[in-house]
Amino acid sequence: AERRTVEDTASYFDDLARDWDERVQPQIAERVAEWCRSLSLRPRSVVLDVGCGTGLSSLACSEQLDKNGMVIALDRSRSMIEEGRRRRDRPGIRWVRADAARVPVASRAVDVVIAMHLWPHLHSPAQTLREWRRVLKRRGHLLIVHLVPRDEVNRRHREVDGAVGRDVLPPAAELAEVV
Repeated sequence: AERRTVEDTASYFDDLARDWDERVQPQIAERVAEWCRSLSLRPRSVVLDVGCGTGLSSLACSEQLDKNGMVIALDRSRSMIEEGRRRRDRPGIRWVRADAARVPVASRAVDVVIAMHLWPHLHSPAQTLREWRRVLKRRGHLLIVHLVPRDEVNRRHREVDGAVGRDVLPPAAELAEVV
């Protein structure tokens, strides 16, 4: 069993970026937007959208913010960031290519960290959680979200040969224990 690298995962998503929005079912895209709207973000919030992909959640969150708020749309995949910027760029979204475990943001600068559909792809969960804690403000919120049922996530990943084939979303209790 080969050990996958962060670069393997980024390359996998680079290859999917151009067609990503078309691959995401419209009902999932709408559920992402609805979930983001349900957050009732404060208008001046700084939101870190980790693993933002093409920015569906970044855009939906940015629509709640005023000119003093910002969404930092972060993804390891260069192509996902490029597609997001091309399709969804607007004032208030800052597109950043970086690893989830090495966020180029000042300590205590973020009100909300959103990790949507990302957890199975983390290479160093403990290190990543420490990094998210570092960037969060004292009363900040970490939201680890999967809008697709766990069994379906794991089945889809098993069906993929390559970089994400072994990426698993653990049961909620196990995930909570890690967090």
